[in-house]
Amino acid sequence: YCRFGECDAFIFQQWLKRFNSDVAFARQADELAAESLLEIAFETLEGIYFGGDNSSISDTGISTLTGALHFEEEEEISVEEFSTLVYSSTSPVYVYASHILLSSDNFFFKIKANKYVRRTNDNVRELFAREDSKNELETQERLLVETFVQNLKEKAPLSTQEEILLAELEKLALEVGGKSRDGNYWYSDESVVVDPGQKDRLQKVFEHMKKPSSPAGAFQILVDLGHWWIHEDVGLRKSDFLEPFSEAAEEKVSAIVQGQIEDADASSRRDLTHLWTITVDGPDTTEVDDALSLDFNDSSCGGEVRAWVHIADPARWIEKNCPLFIEAMNRGTSLYIPTGKYAMLPPALSVDIASLNVNQKVEALSFGFTLAADGTLGNCIVIPSLICVDSKHTYEEVDGILGSSIPGDSESAETTKKIKTLWAMIERHADYRERSGAITFHLPQGEPKVRDKTGSNPVVTLKVMKDTPSFAMIRESMVIAGSIAGDFCAKHKIPMPFRTQGSRQAIFSVLGDIADMSGTLSPDAYYARELERLSVLYGSETNFSPAAHHGLGLKAYIQISSPLRRFGDLIAHMQLKSFLRGNEPLSFTSQELIECFGTASHGLKSAKSVESRAQKYWQFFYLKQQGIKRYTGEYIRHLNGNLGFILLVDIGIQVVSRLPGNARLGSHYTVEIKEADARAGRVVCNVVEELSLQA
Repeated sequence: YCRFGECDAFIFQQWLKRFNSDVAFARQADELAAESLLEIAFETLEGIYFGGDNSSISDTGISTLTGALHFEEEEEISVEEFSTLVYSSTSPVYVYASHILLSSDNFFFKIKANKYVRRTNDNVRELFAREDSKNELETQERLLVETFVQNLKEKAPLSTQEEILLAELEKLALEVGGKSRDGNYWYSDESVVVDPGQKDRLQKVFEHMKKPSSPAGAFQILVDLGHWWIHEDVGLRKSDFLEPFSEAAEEKVSAIVQGQIEDADASSRRDLTHLWTITVDGPDTTEVDDALSLDFNDSSCGGEVRAWVHIADPARWIEKNCPLFIEAMNRGTSLYIPTGKYAMLPPALSVDIASLNVNQKVEALSFGFTLAADGTLGNCIVIPSLICVDSKHTYEEVDGILGSSIPGDSESAETTKKIKTLWAMIERHADYRERSGAITFHLPQGEPKVRDKTGSNPVVTLKVMKDTPSFAMIRESMVIAGSIAGDFCAKHKIPMPFRTQGSRQAIFSVLGDIADMSGTLSPDAYYARELERLSVLYGSETNFSPAAHHGLGLKAYIQISSPLRRFGDLIAHMQLKSFLRGNEPLSFTSQELIECFGTASHGLKSAKSVESRAQKYWQFFYLKQQGIKRYTGEYIRHLNGNLGFILLVDIGIQVVSRLPGNARLGSHYTVEIKEADARAGRVVCNVVEELSLQA
């Protein structure tokens, strides 16, 4: 190298390649390359020395060089010259050490062509100022992250910057369980839009908490800091159901509570408080939408017993486009999940004032009817009413009453007799609909309930919802109310949200037995056979002109039984009552109904998604708590390949399992649950043996 005298770039690179292989050489050069020599060289070239370790340069060398080399600012210096300046030598190891120093320097020298240039003093000061500023900023960012973590952990108030950082961390955590095309959640998952200004801060949070930069990492950070529960419902958090009711809506409720809202139906509202009236609901129900009555003394019925279905009347206080109407439309429905409920209307209205609570005079929209021996409806009437509920019963209580003999106690005997009379009437209508082509079918549904919402292992109970007589009685009563409303509105050409369902019956009647079209059902099939029967129907939908609902066996039907919990039912109440009052024009045109339902559909879809995910999560968590256990299951639906859905019939939970190659729909198996991961939505199970129920 020394033969060439100057630092030719190509030769120098060849020289580097040759000596880089010598580990001892490289280690020695690295040890010689003290960063302080850069500043020494910089100051020496200016003829001024401000201290530092200069033991490798002799006094003679310094004086000789500074006397012989008259460098000005921006003058060039080769690696060889730099080596001579700081080491008084151009032996290979010193030249390589000089190369290491110059190539890694960010302050004193810069590269130009094949040589280096001493920066100007002003340039060096500017670079150091920038570095100081950068270091100060990094210190501030580090302190911000540390303070953010500490405040979140201690539940202390957050600054504006910390609130923004938390929002971005939550946004990323909400995608836990989602899929990304290449694992880069910052960019590839379009549902995660991280504020570019917060990305570096988020990364520092991940580094500080020693978690991966991913939705799972963000979720775990929020859990570790006590901000989220380990079982946090990300679907619920992504929805709007956690948003508080608007100030205007709360003010409207306050006016209702203070009695400031006049009853537009006061002149036509019939007092039915003298009638025996009951409600039948679950033990935890607080929004009581419906009640049942019997009237043995209605002279207009020619001696027949008139039954009544009473529906809560929140439309008594809610008018078109008022704040409560807007809230209900935006939410679309109340949300019920295993960890709690989120109301469509403020509880002061839906639970207290408008709910059909016991021993309270409360407004209702009532549907009266008689039933002929063949189950057809007669003497139908729809009126605004005032009722008073005598007693509240659970489904289990009513099932007990319907399955018992009439007791000797006079009061209990009277209640039992009336409930049995109600069931006998309503059951006739169910039989009539079945003869008219209705398809009634219910899969057992395991409904989990979380009783203890703290800790990583909460108490989860499971109630299997089956089609008992009490459920059938209430369900059929609501169908009757919807049928009366549908026929009434169809007759009077009232624009309404009719529920309709088409049928492929004509096609199937040509093809053969709809209950076993493919001929592949197992003789043991029950739920699989019933699902095959449902294939005759198209999906139900909302139309704004009347049409048949073949699934219910009705010529016209309107969902109208849950105005406290469903926006569609509320708007149907408002429209029907508008007609009964003789209003012209009606509250809503067909186009306005379409627009309102379009807005409400977003909330309805969100609620359906949240409910489905939450139900599945806690069902699988329940399975996890049960440990390794065996259940009886029915193969009810094919998935793909040799995978299929199995209904665990005793607990009403569906799982996906690998099936034998000869598996037939409807076959029953002993299924062993080995592992359940609620967050991943995955159950590991296997079919142990096939069961023969025919034997």
